[in-house]
Amino acid sequence: MSVPTVSVIIPTYNEAATIVATLSSIYQLAFDPYNLELIVVDGGSQDGTLELIKNTKAKAYVSPLTGRAAQMAYGVSYANANILYFLHADTIPPLEFDRHILEASGRRYAAGCFQIRFDPSTLFLWFFEQFVRFPVLLARGGDQSLFITKELYCKLGGYRQDYPILEDIEIIKRIRRIVKFQILSQKVVSSSRRYQQIGQWRLQWTFLIIHIKYWLGVDIKGIYRYYQNNAVK
Repeated sequence: MSVPTVSVIIPTYNEAATIVATLSSIYQLAFDPYNLELIVVDGGSQDGTLELIKNTKAKAYVSPLTGRAAQMAYGVSYANANILYFLHADTIPPLEFDRHILEASGRRYAAGCFQIRFDPSTLFLWFFEQFVRFPVLLARGGDQSLFITKELYCKLGGYRQDYPILEDIEIIKRIRRIVKFQILSQKVVSSSRRYQQIGQWRLQWTFLIIHIKYWLGVDIKGIYRYYQNNAVK
């Protein structure tokens, strides 16, 4: 069996409503689906997510630790490709995403992300989508997905598993100290269900406060408590 070119790693927790569509779209949108490795790491779902994953082509694992950072790190331990691609369970990659990632890495970009479009979108969400093209940490987020060479990932020590939130910002901050972080022009399509559930103004305000707390050096566990109190239903 040939070594895959890209390992797609998806953390899940109670994602039965979206995971099958996401996994199907990955194969449909890939330039070379036969050279993809699809790894899903579950964090103890209770809605049948794991059973649904097992009925797909994806490799399913259960993380011994909960939390997106821990799950993604666990998925890396099973990844065989030289390029890792981290994707949220409710996010659809762009057409031929694997080709775009491989071409970027061929141009010596060891890490980067795509831009984003929310679905369904609103004028409010469209406004914030525009900031993603700029190379500032405030505009970064895990829902934009992340590609990184395994070599660089290991050099960095991977995701901080003690980060229950902002694990994407934390690792991108370390990436940018070593290499240029490339923002590709193609867009992932990410579900806006959280904005609908919480309210788009309230959720965006919560994210802003979370970033401010992070830059002020507030303990990550305190930031996570604020997130749970204001952005989790």
